[in-house]
Amino acid sequence: MKFKGLPLLAILIFIASGARAYNCSGGNKGRALQKTTVATPEENDYDIKGLKFNLSLSNTSTYVSGDVTTYARTNIANFSVYAFELNGVMTIDSLKVNGQLNSNISTTSAVRKVTLTTPLSANTDFTVQVFYHGTAPGGNGQFFTGGLHHIALPSGSHLMYSLSDDLFTDDWWPCKQSLQDKIDSVTMWVTVDDTLKVGSNGLLKNVTTLPGNKHRYEWETKYPVDYYLICVAVYGHYDRPLFQSVWQIPVSPGEIWPLHDHAIWRHGAPDYDIYGYTYYTYHTHCARAGAPVVGQLCNLR
Repeated sequence: MKFKGLPLLAILIFIASGARAYNCSGGNKGRALQKTTVATPEENDYDIKGLKFNLSLSNTSTYVSGDVTTYARTNIANFSVYAFELNGVMTIDSLKVNGQLNSNISTTSAVRKVTLTTPLSANTDFTVQVFYHGTAPGGNGQFFTGGLHHIALPSGSHLMYSLSDDLFTDDWWPCKQSLQDKIDSVTMWVTVDDTLKVGSNGLLKNVTTLPGNKHRYEWETKYPVDYYLICVAVYGHYDRPLFQSVWQIPVSPGEIWPLHDHAIWRHGAPDYDIYGYTYYTYHTHCARAGAPVVGQLCNLR
């Protein structure tokens, strides 16, 4: 089925062996239910309203550098500690709270805590911008092995992508791994070599040409999303066997639509004359418990 005039494509990275081993209705159900709390109680003291990523990535490694800004609102009075999760192998270069540098950071494993200079009252909006770098622990292309995955394809080309897993998000960005706090909007800016392309959630708003033969892909979504469904994929050329078409469903073009216990994603391949939509049903117990989907869904232009 062909849909003419659609400006964007999306990709379902489907790892067959991982999909056979783990799925929502099978043996992974109990594991997903284990994710019931945050890493530290202070993470419950604020509500995330939005995220702004500004990262540099490649398709040949899981090295990450850049910054992530969290837009949040306090849930308590006398809010004095901002807590988040970022794998201990990642180095924080600097951190800003409401635009002001703050070096009062403590680290215990992946838990990072920032003591605010001035406590905030309840229902106060604030921002935290974390500048960091490091090589994220790399997975092997299957679930539950890492937040980012680099694989070499049979053709010799390379692909680097995130994988939807509720326990590994902190491998690659400073996050709050709470299934109770959906993120209202996400802006994903990723800078890569101009020979590469980037896929992520939502709409591709712009591709900005930068010095040094670089492109910055600027994605945006305004649909509430769980932290572990925020995705990124960096690629040059990929092979047909990694991608699988399912049902064709005519929905409004150009956006990933997470709809409560269901999700509608666009999919396709830029070097094929194929357009369509993939429909995947989240069972209620999977979506609310945070069970990873069988594959990572990202838009590609």
